[in-house]
Amino acid sequence: MISAIVLVPGGAWRGAARDSELLVRSLVWLVSGVVAGIVRDVTLAGPEGLGLAAIAEQSGCAVVEDDSEAGRLTKAVALSKQSRVLILEFAFQPAEGMIGELDSLARLMGPDDSARLLAAPATIWQQLFPRRSRTVGLFASASRCRALGGRDFRRLEAGLGARLQFSTRANLIF
Repeated sequence: MISAIVLVPGGAWRGAARDSELLVRSLVWLVSGVVAGIVRDVTLAGPEGLGLAAIAEQSGCAVVEDDSEAGRLTKAVALSKQSRVLILEFAFQPAEGMIGELDSLARLMGPDDSARLLAAPATIWQQLFPRRSRTVGLFASASRCRALGGRDFRRLEAGLGARLQFSTRANLIF
């Protein structure tokens, strides 16, 4: 089983109502992971003032709020109940098959291994070179993420140095 963290950016992205809708849609795919027994707990990690507590209460998630992304990640990883954590950027939804792949990776990865989840190719360049797509998710040992605490998402990605990559991609939710 794993812990999942949905990382919400600072400031209003598209307006409060639209951001709330995108956040809920970002969480929907996790329901099948919870039902399948792969995802144990979910934490929303965002800045204060976005109304995350109400969404977290309705969806059964934990919530952490902090003005800095590094602070949000540090607090969310500290709350994780499982030995592995999946960190996913807000407004992205993995394609079908992600839950099965996540389960397989959790069983096969070594304790220090980590994997990246890439966004679906959005440009011609990314279509030609799919590995150049943006990293929107990280899957790693919670203890390793705790040891790299105090980092924002990009610095955590660099610190983890993920060699593995999900074959599933994540689509931007519009």
